[in-house]
Amino acid sequence: MEDSECSDNSDYEEDNIGHELQSLIDELGFVDPLAVNDYINIDNRASAEEELSLQEIVDVVKRTNKREIEEKEEQDEISTIVALNSIENVIKYIQQKDLEIGSFLII
Repeated sequence: MEDSECSDNSDYEEDNIGHELQSLIDELGFVDPLAVNDYINIDNRASAEEELSLQEIVDVVKRTNKREIEEKEEQDEISTIVALNSIENVIKYIQQKDLEIGSFLII
């Protein structure tokens, strides 16, 4: 077999594998999946993009942490009535399903 035939077969196999992988990725149902070729060549794409300085990375992380802390603080406090109603709903659910909790049967 000549080198050009071997190369053609290799290219064909790579294309075939690439199409197979892409169809499997498409079956996953992601909204905007990364294409197989983009994934394979990600290092080339990443090096072409602007690199962040250490300070820029630290700033991004700080903003993310600050946002997470603010989101936690903004969570609504659960009132006693809501908590008690939730407990009652759990008990009703257990009773409807005839579930045993530990060694107790809730009736």
